[in-house]
Amino acid sequence: MTRRRSKKEIGETRKVVLPVKLTSAESALYGNCLANLALELVALEETKREFAKDIGDQIKEKRKHLESKARVVRSGLEERYVEVRDEFRHETNEVDVVRMDTGEVVATRPMTEEDRQQPLPLRVELDGVEFEMESGE
Repeated sequence: MTRRRSKKEIGETRKVVLPVKLTSAESALYGNCLANLALELVALEETKREFAKDIGDQIKEKRKHLESKARVVRSGLEERYVEVRDEFRHETNEVDVVRMDTGEVVATRPMTEEDRQQPLPLRVELDGVEFEMESGE
């Protein structure tokens, strides 16, 4: 008959975690490791700030674009370049700005001194043929 060994025999060693005083070499090693970790953390935090700023700028730009499109959809109107013509009303000394696509008057302003200068018709005869032109042509 064989005798069964118990787990805890007298004099048997085992390992457990306990506090141990560091040697001066181990303290220096931990100090270097701590300094390296601190610098890596500072670099990561700086990268995070730069990334967050870049992402923040991108979000602001998208938000402006989104708001602009939402206003267009809500109003059903969009600002675009449209062909217009100035129509001079000398009797009232005003100039109407008229849309060429609809004929709508979109603005009226007072005439300037330059607006009041009307071209004078010129008649020229050349080789027996009479031509009529406006000054400035």
